[in-house]
Amino acid sequence: MAGIDNIIQQIRQESMDTVRQMEADARAQADAIQKSCDAACQEILKDAQQARQAQAARLLEKEHSRILMEEKNADLALKQQMIEETMQAAVQKLCTLEDEAYFRLIMHMVRQFAQAADGIIYFSEKDHRRFPKDFQKSLDGVSQAAGGHLTIAEECRPVDGGFILAYGGVEINGSFSALFWSREEELRDLLNGYLFDERTEGGGT
Repeated sequence: MAGIDNIIQQIRQESMDTVRQMEADARAQADAIQKSCDAACQEILKDAQQARQAQAARLLEKEHSRILMEEKNADLALKQQMIEETMQAAVQKLCTLEDEAYFRLIMHMVRQFAQAADGIIYFSEKDHRRFPKDFQKSLDGVSQAAGGHLTIAEECRPVDGGFILAYGGVEINGSFSALFWSREEELRDLLNGYLFDERTEGGGT
């Protein structure tokens, strides 16, 4: 019987050794899997962090571009407003000239617009009240020099200064506002260079 007991004891020992080895192998495999998972998680976290940083950088750049565009648009709007106000002030300045200087300018403008035909010239109610003496005579001299004749209309027109010429069915707007806006782009370029020339900003020379 002792031989059988020894065999059983040996088998039991070998089984226990096998179980211990299997447990050790399982733990080793589990450790390896855990390390692999930890490494993968670290890599995923690293990629996620880099992705967040890249996204944050893109959002920051986008916001910066938006702010720059808003500043540029605001600056452009301010410049356009200043140019607009300057042009309006120039028109108002012409409208408030002293009578002598005002009608001297009117005569100069009539010379530019007069045609070799009979026409009618319209003025504002304000100008009708302040025509200089012999104004029609002076007008005749200018219009006849162009080969035509202009008659001052009794009807007033709501112009802010200047006049309106009518030759037949064709009217020529010689008001100050119309003259300014007909050369709007040219005047805007001129005023833009004058008002916002970088060489003169900040007191430079």
